[in-house]
Amino acid sequence: MKKWLIYVLGIITGIILTFAFALCVANISDNSEITGLEMFEEPGEQMDYSQFKVLQVLKSGCALANPDHSFSTIVLIIPDETQQFYDNQKIVLGTNQYAQRVGTYRYTAQNGMGKTVPAVKITYGAE
Repeated sequence: MKKWLIYVLGIITGIILTFAFALCVANISDNSEITGLEMFEEPGEQMDYSQFKVLQVLKSGCALANPDHSFSTIVLIIPDETQQFYDNQKIVLGTNQYAQRVGTYRYTAQNGMGKTVPAVKITYGAE
């Protein structure tokens, strides 16, 4: 009887530890679904952009965009829980909003060239 109880408790403990380990791994790699995105350990500088025009929305929900009418500059905008982007969307930052650089994004353009662009998040608060 005692051996049977130890066996069952061992199985239950193994299941609990497996779920705990999976939860820890999922929290560590929260951006693993975005291939090419490298996040900084701490948020970087605030960018001087006041508006963006979305070029393309990626499967992850992030958007490649041109800031401030610049056709040569591209950034990756990472949405928060409330943001959703669409192609050709114009995003104008309010007085209490700013774009903060949080990492870099590497991708291959349609012409086959590798590109690296800043990854930003639109945040709220005073500069």
